[in-house]
Amino acid sequence: MIYKCSDNDKEKIFSYIGENYKNCLYAYADLKQYSLKETFVNAWLYINHENTVKALIFNYHNGAHVFAIDLNFDVVEVSVLLKTLKLTMINARKEIIEILEPYFDTYKYDFGHIMEQNRTDLVRVDGIEVAEESDFHDMAEMLCSDYGIGAGYTIEEMESQLIERYTDKYGRNYILRKDGHIVAQASTGAEVSEFAMVVYVIVSEKYRRKGYATRVMESLCYDLRVEGKKTYLVCYEESARLMYEKLGFKVCSDWGKLYYVVGN
Repeated sequence: MIYKCSDNDKEKIFSYIGENYKNCLYAYADLKQYSLKETFVNAWLYINHENTVKALIFNYHNGAHVFAIDLNFDVVEVSVLLKTLKLTMINARKEIIEILEPYFDTYKYDFGHIMEQNRTDLVRVDGIEVAEESDFHDMAEMLCSDYGIGAGYTIEEMESQLIERYTDKYGRNYILRKDGHIVAQASTGAEVSEFAMVVYVIVSEKYRRKGYATRVMESLCYDLRVEGKKTYLVCYEESARLMYEKLGFKVCSDWGKLYYVVGN
């Protein structure tokens, strides 16, 4: 049975997640940040015939996260719910995406890793700025030009989410400019007292292989560490993984996503 949650069910959800929040970082953070009374946030629990919670389905805007400690839930029932939400992206541990994928034949999939930052000797690099709202349209255009990042978004949707996180003090955006233009950026897509999730690490094609991504990332990770927050990110590309490892990130979970490309 799938049960739709209200705000009163949050403690039940957190109790189910327990110490496993590394496997549902966004869902955990969003549930702490937002009320389930918001129109863009929804949560469901899959409960078996013994009245035991076996899965969490969390929806934020046009994306969803599926969390389950094991795979003992009805994948058909969960897939039917996910399809009704008309999602552009579904995220979960790799093994969950693998069992969902056959039910989403119009979606593409990717596998990667959750990585946690552990280095303590990072520094704040000169020339790195904290972006203002006036920068967000240019940032969104840059992000949507990259297939791996922007495939599930329009420019307007991406800009709207940057603005929302900035306004809610739920995310920050670091940029590097060259020749008057933003050429590198990195952001946090969710921040709570315990941790932050780094997202949208990108460098303009003309300026790649100059170490700019490392400079922006080091400054962002340094500030988060000073504030006492653990830092995580999702990595899908081997080349990016090597850069993140130099910054002290280590794999802590295998990850995956199903995504629908806008325009299909």
